[in-house]
Amino acid sequence: MDCIIAVAEKPSIADAIAKALASSSITTRSATGVRTHEFQGRYEGRQCEFRVTSVLGHCFSLDFAEAYRDWDACDPAELWDAPVVSVPTSGGVLKNLRETASGGDALILFLDCDREGEAIAFQVIDVCGPQLRRGAAIRRAKFSSVTAEDIARAMRSLGEPDANLAEAVLARQELDLRVGVAFTRFSTKHFLDKYALLDARLLSYGPCQTPTLGFVVQREDEIATFAPEPFWELTAEATLAGETVDVAWQRGRCFDRAVAAALARGCGAEAVVAEASEGTRAQPPPLPFNTVELLKTASKVLRLSPAQTMRHAEHLYLDGHLSYPRTETNKFPPSFDVEGALRQQAGDDRWGAYARRLLDDGAWSRPRRGTDAGDHPPITPTAPFDGGGPAGRLYELVARRFLAAVSPDALRRAQRVALRERATGEAFTFSREVLLEPGFLEVLQTRRDDEGCSLVAALPAAGAAVPLRVDAVPRERQTRPPDRLTEAECVALMEKHGIGTDASIPSHIENVCKRNYVQVDSGRRLRPTTLGLALARGFGVVDAALVQPAVRAQIEKLCDVVARGDAPRGRVVAHAIQMFAAKFAYFTNNLAGVEALFDAVFDERPEGDKAERPFARDGPTAQYLLKRGRRLFAPATKELLQLPAPGAVASLNGARCPACRSELLRYALRDGPGAHDRTDVAYPLCARCFDVVAGGGAGVDGALAALHAAAEESWGAAPPSLCLECPMPDGHPALGAFLVARDARDIFGGAARGVAVLEPGRAGAKTRPRVVSTRPPVFVGTFHASVASVAIIAGPRLRLTFAKGESPLDQGAGACTRPPTDPLVKALLAAKRTTLAPHVGRGRGRGKGRGGGRGGKGRRGGGKGKKG
Repeated sequence: MDCIIAVAEKPSIADAIAKALASSSITTRSATGVRTHEFQGRYEGRQCEFRVTSVLGHCFSLDFAEAYRDWDACDPAELWDAPVVSVPTSGGVLKNLRETASGGDALILFLDCDREGEAIAFQVIDVCGPQLRRGAAIRRAKFSSVTAEDIARAMRSLGEPDANLAEAVLARQELDLRVGVAFTRFSTKHFLDKYALLDARLLSYGPCQTPTLGFVVQREDEIATFAPEPFWELTAEATLAGETVDVAWQRGRCFDRAVAAALARGCGAEAVVAEASEGTRAQPPPLPFNTVELLKTASKVLRLSPAQTMRHAEHLYLDGHLSYPRTETNKFPPSFDVEGALRQQAGDDRWGAYARRLLDDGAWSRPRRGTDAGDHPPITPTAPFDGGGPAGRLYELVARRFLAAVSPDALRRAQRVALRERATGEAFTFSREVLLEPGFLEVLQTRRDDEGCSLVAALPAAGAAVPLRVDAVPRERQTRPPDRLTEAECVALMEKHGIGTDASIPSHIENVCKRNYVQVDSGRRLRPTTLGLALARGFGVVDAALVQPAVRAQIEKLCDVVARGDAPRGRVVAHAIQMFAAKFAYFTNNLAGVEALFDAVFDERPEGDKAERPFARDGPTAQYLLKRGRRLFAPATKELLQLPAPGAVASLNGARCPACRSELLRYALRDGPGAHDRTDVAYPLCARCFDVVAGGGAGVDGALAALHAAAEESWGAAPPSLCLECPMPDGHPALGAFLVARDARDIFGGAARGVAVLEPGRAGAKTRPRVVSTRPPVFVGTFHASVASVAIIAGPRLRLTFAKGESPLDQGAGACTRPPTDPLVKALLAAKRTTLAPHVGRGRGRGKGRGGGRGGKGRRGGGKGKKG
């Protein structure tokens, strides 16, 4: 008995095939997420043994050779010539294919009937072919649903797999890989290392994704550059058969106020009927759904994203409730059983009565309009489904659309009267429609705008005079900018310009949203983020073609050439690579425009990187601690300032740095490693000066240049990566207002290092004044409880203010001024040696010099860059 091997694209389809073909009991075994069914059935008129199994989508993916997968392994420019290899997606699936195919006499490929399915078919052939018997037949089954009837029909009309279609998929995969990864790696490494405010981990480019973003940004630019203009319109009423009706001014609008006013004043109280007509109009039913129309309608009606729509449609298809959901065809083939499909819907509680009426009255008809793209029939219900949720609503949408498509026309009665004002000749129009027979509208349950309307009793004859009243003052209005692009409009633009396929369009829209280039509002409108605007404009300012749809459309056309067999894949791919490599070289050598744009955008406080809290009031000195990374952003100077780690940073209530006039901050460390119950030890911090010193002094001149000499004395060069001491060099002017002693040994003895400063207090906190040394080993001196406050005056000298009734001075004086080495000061100061530790509260990570904390330049994820 011959052994027939059948391979489906998904396990659920394999299940359906086995049930449809089995003439005996079915034995099923499972391995690595797929099932293999064994049974007996008939093939080409004889009884055979069947083994039916599946894959899980593509068996192989395309990637660069191992040596090129790490982001730092090569320059992105080398990727245009780097070797590409096929990488198995699941070793278990391949093992199951080999075992199942062993000794088979024929291989039947039940893969999805599109280009991707054809590519998977040849992957299956490559794996199973060597395991089959010599001379085994390899056949292709084409089906549009997983019903038993459709599977049986596919078995009766087996064909040959199309190598050209598979080659076209390989061509597209290679081009998407090379283009996407080259541009993505370069953009990510260059811009994320340069612009710390970029709210992204990866800046991706894709031949489909980026033009999709381009559509959204183009609409946003149209809105931003729109200049509203005032216009004026005449409003009028006429009396027809005793009924007062609104009439529309035929000019519509006038952009000259004086002209509109003159026309309004000139109009009299009478108009002449130029034309009057009344008749019946047939409104044809809609076409059945193809993929793009389903995506658009589901977004508008159900508020589902294209990706959500396709996921639910795919599940309904796999469960046998819908036909294949990826099709460009919206015309039923002659063989489509409309009557049978109607009978399936006749039992539904919601629209079954309507379906039965179509059948009983013979009122259904096969749509004559539409386009047959030669792939799959339109999307139609194949079995009843009464589930709820988004899947249930999507099924209902498809079912009602199918019923509408085979229903009679809707009939409307329409009236139209054209009027011409007698004095000025201005034209006005009256029109009205009422529904006579709902036809297909009944099952669609669409909202009608003519409900409650009635026709005018009798239309006047041509040439008759009718009363007309034109408002004396024209109504003033303004032109409005276009709305943001809806998902439905974006899908339509992608289809129009050849961006993606019916199968891939949802993923491209989903990608630009996932990568924070676009956000979707509650009305399913697409709003580009700051990052999305910068990316699209940045690519476009260098080479507009990188963002425009023409490039991707050209790739699709080149792949079509391969699909038709008009040119070999290698030659087409080489031609496209040459074109993109030239664009890549031009882009990488002309970044000045992109960087100027990024400078303008990302030197402002971005919406995606909001401040944790301000460190100064809004205005020229405002500073913001950014949530991502240890950075401070100063909008007035457009500076992004590195902060020391690992201390906590807080405001110092308006005190300013004498060197740069920036607001000083409070840098706090923990007093003792792991001592959660102890207080902070704090130092003054100037973020701008610290950034200058930590950054190596590039571009520094004037007074700030002197900071580096001080840094040399304090640290030897720059702050340590873990700043467990005073973050400012000992000679820095910011310490001047806090300086107690220029040599900490004068206060704490011979072991102390650095200078001694008065600890800056925490805003609003009641703590005892303290003196701290700046360098390890750190000493902390706490004033006696009788000392209420300490201030530094010139000298330096300390002004001690005592608590009421606790003064140690003669006659109980409340304050005194003494040098820091005065015996009274030392007597009131209790000193201890301590080790400072990271602040345990809200530390923000180390940071590693300028631009630190964003992952470095090492490997970012897998070998592939993300692409669209």
